Amino acid sequence: MKVYYHAIPTPAGPITAVCDENHLLMLSWGFHPHDDSRVCRRLGIDKAQWHTGEHPILTETSLQLANYFLGQRRDFNLPLKLQGTDFQKVVWQQLQAIPFGRTLSYAALAAAIGKPSAYRAVANANGANALPIVIPCHRVIGNDGKLAGYTGGTDIKQCLLNIEGITPPA
Repeated sequence: MKVYYHAIPTPAGPITAVCDENHLLMLSWGFHPHDDSRVCRRLGIDKAQWHTGEHPILTETSLQLANYFLGQRRDFNLPLKLQGTDFQKVVWQQLQAIPFGRTLSYAALAAAIGKPSAYRAVANANGANALPIVIPCHRVIGNDGKLAGYTGGTDIKQCLLNIEGITPPA
């Protein structure tokens, strides 16, 4: 299996896009996922041949991300391949329903999928999202309205929320 990757500069910091021939597989803040065997296993690409450089999916991902950071794009139209449990996929689908410029708490997200007591499992699924920004896990905040953890760090989360006109309390 061939897998392609490319680091994309953004105002929030570099993000590495990873795709196969047909789908975007991952966006990863600040590191090269092919160097991490856990990432490879999680994506089901242990025996992949990694290639850096151009691929139409990476080019389109870079363009759509640039437009997002310029405030010209609110939704993404990319071919995605989600690798996760059924529960994680339900959470990720619900994340995509959170509108640009809006936030939702972990508890509200759990309630939205019909599992109001599963807010910790929802938080874990949120953290396992391999496609940040495209699947907007940065829009999920703590029950108190404040920033909660983010895989790329809360500085990046704050940057993304600022782009969307959201300023959570400190």
